Amino acid sequence: MSAKAAGSTLAILEAAGYPGMISSHSWADPSYFDRIYALGGMITQYGPVARDFVAEWRRTQPLRQAHQIPGYGYGYGLDANGLGRLPAPRTGNAANPVTYPFMSFDGSVSLNRLRTGDRVWDVNTDGVANYGLVPDWIEDMRIIAGPDIVRDMAAGAESYLRTWTAAAARRIP
Repeated sequence: MSAKAAGSTLAILEAAGYPGMISSHSWADPSYFDRIYALGGMITQYGPVARDFVAEWRRTQPLRQAHQIPGYGYGYGLDANGLGRLPAPRTGNAANPVTYPFMSFDGSVSLNRLRTGDRVWDVNTDGVANYGLVPDWIEDMRIIAGPDIVRDMAAGAESYLRTWTAAAARRIP
């Protein structure tokens, strides 16, 4: 939607106190972020470049914290439907690459390089060549930003469900 239509839509939602605003795949203009979060809404980011994804997560963290309950998640969208590209290998990652095996964020699973048939995948050289490499991409961002980004992303699905639940409970008259 255009910026004018988005602004008008937000005004309608604000007037009604409607909490179900979701901006998926980073469609919203950053000037609307504060208003979306103030409604209890959620913004999910499209992130084909790990460093850019981390930078945006950091930039928007104060807004999320100002408007959301503690532990509010951070969503992401990987546009692998032909309109967007999946994340490429991180440029300059030789100094601090993803090392295999690595532990899942909750420490319960050891993840090694993905294998499909004879092919072995490595996020350091292949990027996210398929959805099986998403955990490796998240580990790469943990290396860049620390464990908080992984915690926020792990809570992203729950935040999305909370937003939908709030929207279902509060319909626009």
